[in-house]
Amino acid sequence: MTDPERVPRIGRLLDRLPDDAWEESPHRRPYPRSDDPSTRPVVLVHGAAGSRSNFTGVVPALRAAGHPVLSVSYGHHGTTGLRTSFTRVRALLTGIVADAGRVDLVGHSQGGLIALAASGTPDLRGKVGRVVGIAGNFRGVCRPRFLPARLPLPVPAWSDNLVGSPALVAVLDYTRRSTVPVVQVLSTADRIVPVDRARAFLSDDPVSGVPAHRGPVRVLTVTGTAHENLPYSREVGELVAGVLG
Repeated sequence: MTDPERVPRIGRLLDRLPDDAWEESPHRRPYPRSDDPSTRPVVLVHGAAGSRSNFTGVVPALRAAGHPVLSVSYGHHGTTGLRTSFTRVRALLTGIVADAGRVDLVGHSQGGLIALAASGTPDLRGKVGRVVGIAGNFRGVCRPRFLPARLPLPVPAWSDNLVGSPALVAVLDYTRRSTVPVVQVLSTADRIVPVDRARAFLSDDPVSGVPAHRGPVRVLTVTGTAHENLPYSREVGELVAGVLG
């Protein structure tokens, strides 16, 4: 069990909140037409200081399109260190695919990074059909200008998602190995994963030093929606459901 003194204070507070905005689909097969990508199970991966309940704009659209919808919760709402969270999500996804078969992954912010990296691991290679990022942090972000340089970040995950952090370098190594199709849904109003960083996976990225994604890529753009509101957006939900079929 994790030492409670090592859990970020924000994580301990978030752990007290209900996280039941929608009901999980069953994990076990058989699903109707389970080998058909248009009805493939979708696993949602929340971001740092987030939760599965964030995806209320996405779940109804996916279910209306015929997808069973699952999720992974990790790292005290994703606040603990990135490497710890990645290890936990990787293990959870390995268990899910053992029961559910091949899945698609949809991740918000840090969840997008973790989803893409997971698809490049030996235990999940061939088990992930597609990765969709909702402002997925696929190549790391620079420190936002509105946060003073001397102000320490209260959540380890936030520091770990910054370009140059050792944790990010370690996780990005797995993204290099992934060849799955990737779709990014970005917002022009995003101040956390701004447009330039949201698009950094499309070509060789001089900031992180990671080459372009090796599989098919696509970007969809929304306007006027802040980073934290994207997974709640019905517009975003329809876009995600549309690209997954």
